Amino acid sequence: MRIILILIVVLFSSLCRAQDSEQLLYDAYLETEMHVWENYLDTSDWNNATIEERTLLLNYEYGYTAHVISIKQDDAKEVLSSFENHLEAHKAYMDSGVYYTYKTGLCSYKLALEKKQITKQIKGIYEYIQRAGEISPQDPFVLSMQGNVEFFNPLFGSKQKALRYYQQADSIYHLMQHNYPRWNIRALQITLVQSLGKTGQKAAARALNLFKNTTAKIKVLPSELEGLINQIENGQQGNRTQCCVYCKNLAQAKALSIL
Repeated sequence: MRIILILIVVLFSSLCRAQDSEQLLYDAYLETEMHVWENYLDTSDWNNATIEERTLLLNYEYGYTAHVISIKQDDAKEVLSSFENHLEAHKAYMDSGVYYTYKTGLCSYKLALEKKQITKQIKGIYEYIQRAGEISPQDPFVLSMQGNVEFFNPLFGSKQKALRYYQQADSIYHLMQHNYPRWNIRALQITLVQSLGKTGQKAAARALNLFKNTTAKIKVLPSELEGLINQIENGQQGNRTQCCVYCKNLAQAKALSIL
């Protein structure tokens, strides 16, 4: 009995530490304090990590790689190489659709770093995302990437198609959000609102200002927020308070005045 109690305590402590780390990383994402992610990745032992821990590490490494490329950090190529090596090492332990989604992202990262193999990388983006969609059509991570491929392609992409992918991903994330890192969900929320704004939906475009100009940690999904904004625009002022309660700091709810 004593051994069982000790095991329960150890497991509970590990769970608490994991939850604390996840919250810390999520807060850092919201505040764009990516040095926190860098420290998390640098201090994690990939070789001795469990499969579950590697899956999580790979996801954060994927996000961190995008960050270092976007700010043209000196070690961007090294970070990208590390992500690619870990992705291939973990391939056998992950859903194939998710693997090809990461490969899609990898091609886009290489395209952003170097233009030498532009044709190869663009071809890879479309081939990998097509495979991902065929294998895991209901995975929100896959759907989010399908939306990105459409949304961020100025020549052949479709904002309307992107919106449909984002909305489908949003609905699934809403039902299964505890199965995914929270930063994935927030990233999807932001691109969804951007997509709504680009397709002429006024309320969502105004919601985009709320996302961009506050650090409020809104716990409502964009579709629900949009509904509240519509009610405000229709004169139901009582719902303004309902919007405010989703903000971590109520003072930041003043941002609603922009609507």
